[in-house]
Amino acid sequence: MKVCIPVSKNEGVNSKVYDHFGSAPLFIIVDSETLSVETVSNQDHAHRHGRCNPVAAIGGRGLDAVIVGGIGGGARDSCAVTREMGRICRRKDLPFILHSDGYLWPIMDDLLQIGFNAIHPIEPKAMDLGELKEKLGHRLCFLGAIDLGEVLTRGDPATVDEAVRQRIRDTAPGGGYGVGSSNTVAHWVPMENYVAMLVAARKYGRYPINLA
Repeated sequence: MKVCIPVSKNEGVNSKVYDHFGSAPLFIIVDSETLSVETVSNQDHAHRHGRCNPVAAIGGRGLDAVIVGGIGGGARDSCAVTREMGRICRRKDLPFILHSDGYLWPIMDDLLQIGFNAIHPIEPKAMDLGELKEKLGHRLCFLGAIDLGEVLTRGDPATVDEAVRQRIRDTAPGGGYGVGSSNTVAHWVPMENYVAMLVAARKYGRYPINLA
């Protein structure tokens, strides 16, 4: 698999993802099988905001995936690269995942038109996963929804286990759900809770889902 990563400097497979896709000075293309690294200069990194087109640099290189740290609000609505990424993903039958916290219903139609087919991380206090599954489960996959603020941070392994079990029971039948934190796995999350989430996902997430 050939994976493209926007970076500020080439440190090989240890390179850090640059915060903004279109403004990244460089792209590295990593072959996950050989670990070979190709460096590509982004000639459009000084673009006017909302006018980025880094596809000019990375297009035609046979990419299988692109890791994006951030693309900005304007890019999601109008930047040519985002729509082109959506077309590439659909053509190659690849996931095109939006990472965005908060309440997304006002822009959901736009996200679907752009071509996103999965949303991460689904904050329970902002959007109801059951409603999302009911209305858009035929068009989108949903990733996350294990509450960071209470369950993962303040809970214990038993609490995490039950939260994961309920999410899988209610959302996973028919496919389209991936277990994960509702935001990130912050450094203050107890390791035993993080491990409990992984263990529970493997324990309950076997198809066919049959949880009472």
